[in-house]
Amino acid sequence: MSPELVHTMVLMATAMAAGISLVLLSAYRSFPKDIQGLGYWCFGAAVSVLIGPSYGLVYVLPQAWALIIANSMVFVSTVAIVVGTMRFFRRTIHWPALLGFSVTAYLGILWFLLLHDDFPLRVVIAAFFLCSMYLLQVFLILRYGDRHFSSYFLVALLLIQTLAILNNACHIYQQQETPFDIFHGGFAHQFYLYSNTFMSLLIGVGIMLMSTHELQKCLVQHALTDPLTEALNRRGFDIAYQQKNAAAALLQMRLSALVIDIDYFKAINDQYGHGMGDLVLVDIVRTIRDHLKPDDVLARFGGEEFVVLSAVSSIDTAVALANAIQRQLVQQRAQQTKQQTQPALPAYTISIGIALQKDDGHAEALIHAADRALYQAKKKGRNRVCVEGKKEFDPVLSDDAKYLQAAYNPL
Repeated sequence: MSPELVHTMVLMATAMAAGISLVLLSAYRSFPKDIQGLGYWCFGAAVSVLIGPSYGLVYVLPQAWALIIANSMVFVSTVAIVVGTMRFFRRTIHWPALLGFSVTAYLGILWFLLLHDDFPLRVVIAAFFLCSMYLLQVFLILRYGDRHFSSYFLVALLLIQTLAILNNACHIYQQQETPFDIFHGGFAHQFYLYSNTFMSLLIGVGIMLMSTHELQKCLVQHALTDPLTEALNRRGFDIAYQQKNAAAALLQMRLSALVIDIDYFKAINDQYGHGMGDLVLVDIVRTIRDHLKPDDVLARFGGEEFVVLSAVSSIDTAVALANAIQRQLVQQRAQQTKQQTQPALPAYTISIGIALQKDDGHAEALIHAADRALYQAKKKGRNRVCVEGKKEFDPVLSDDAKYLQAAYNPL
């Protein structure tokens, strides 16, 4: 392979890296902030633009200085891309371990460059570092990524690039080749350079495909959830109901619906402002979720009305869930009053109506039945649980109820 062709490939790789960094920058600036890691990927791609020109510094600076700069670009770019992948999958980044491994590998290269010149060992250390980083990303994608074409495509590219690096390192170490700059070398090195040119582009494409797939998921999630509380909205509830109903039938269980309404919510908004009302909505969702099973469904149906879907074996399970939610609210507010601490939120109570799915029922029928029970709970004084078609259950009030009632003064 002629030096002119090698120069052309290096220029192509540089141009491709620049293009990829611009695409990732555009994605970083326009994609929702829910999609993490794009900033690190963009930074890693931008640094990789400097790798080719850095190796070209061997014609301007002393070779050792040029290699130090070029290897620094390689290490910084690789670490940034790995951190981006970890951020993308919302994994905890163990900075001491990651940076410790990277710095150790880089110092090893410096040792065999400045103190004990050994080109094959430098290549082996660099290959070990790069392959470890690539395989870590493969693990993250397979372990935490979706079973989607974009994930498999990127995994395949990373594995191909890993094999190319290993082949180049093994050949140089076995042949004990003498040092050369990036623009010269044996066939194995030139083949690696050739494959790296196109793999860099394809890996960037793979990252964008995976990011775009995550964007689609994010948009769907936003379309199906309430932006304030992150509970499902009505559209999301309808989809979840179909899935939950089918699963309950397979388990030979029945669906229960809890319709939960915050008592005197308008009074809270009028007295404390809508900002405080929003905090109350977020608080009740958090309280409800503390008692839900992983497969239970929580949706916001209106201003202060929420619906919980749960597969149960009997009505007693649904009643126990409702009682637990109410009791937690009572205990939280009573504890604040006892300690005479300034509550972050105004004291509030909830009313709950419960209904069980009929054998031939539908979502609307189930919700309407629970709504009728909720109406009975409100009619009988609020802050209680009622079951559709049955007598009223006693209000959920413990010995701390007097503290709650002293702190709660609905308009």
